[in-house]
Amino acid sequence: IPYMMHADLIVRAGRIFTMHRPQPVVQAMAVVAGRIVATGTPGRIRAWKGPRTEVLDVGDRVVVPGLIDCHTHLFEWAMALGDVSLAGVASLHTALRKIASHARRIEPGQWLIGHGFDKNVCGGAFPTAGDLDAATGRDVSACIHSRDVHAAWVNTRVLRSAGITADTPDPPGGRIVRDHRGRPTGILLEKAVDLLSPSRSVASVVQVRRLWRRACREAWSYGLTGVHSVDGIEGFEWFQRLAAEGELGLRVRYAFPCDRLDAL
Repeated sequence: IPYMMHADLIVRAGRIFTMHRPQPVVQAMAVVAGRIVATGTPGRIRAWKGPRTEVLDVGDRVVVPGLIDCHTHLFEWAMALGDVSLAGVASLHTALRKIASHARRIEPGQWLIGHGFDKNVCGGAFPTAGDLDAATGRDVSACIHSRDVHAAWVNTRVLRSAGITADTPDPPGGRIVRDHRGRPTGILLEKAVDLLSPSRSVASVVQVRRLWRRACREAWSYGLTGVHSVDGIEGFEWFQRLAAEGELGLRVRYAFPCDRLDAL
């Protein structure tokens, strides 16, 4: 081994799948500056060991190349880890209790975003803005997306800030659910959800970094080291920032919407 060419890391395992046809399975590999430089038997790779080489022996475990998820909305998913989840909640009472608990923890000015509400397991009827008001109070903007993502349940503060009243017409492809007097109930269906603009830009830099690190850890736990991601401009800018600071943690192939090419 030439001088200064000791490995930064040596990995030993029961089996390491290389995906290299001439040598598909080995028991050890050496890494220099983030790149695999040699694979083979532990005896052969031992020559790469230097005084500062880290040796990771995983015993009989199997080592495989990182997986790539070819369709994600990774930034939105990462930020959603900080939202309230109603997946599996089987009653309106339980849903409101979870929402109220979450509302007490969010920072002033931050939207309360939720996911997973399913009216079919909560009595069969949509809840109302009044129900949500009771859980969030009047000073929190709240938007809960349905399990099938075809509806949004919002509180009175959101209806007012979006200017949705009894006189607001249904948008093409969407419907504002109304009561017997024509007043919005707090449920927006399909394209009516686009009347809202709940923004995550109010999230602090500390919050985004915390959620991103959590998302990376979860992705790694599934063996993911790369993704193809489709997100908006905010996600794209954050990916650039995290990459420049060495904190991205994943390889990202970004799919940018064609109608936003000018933003590039």
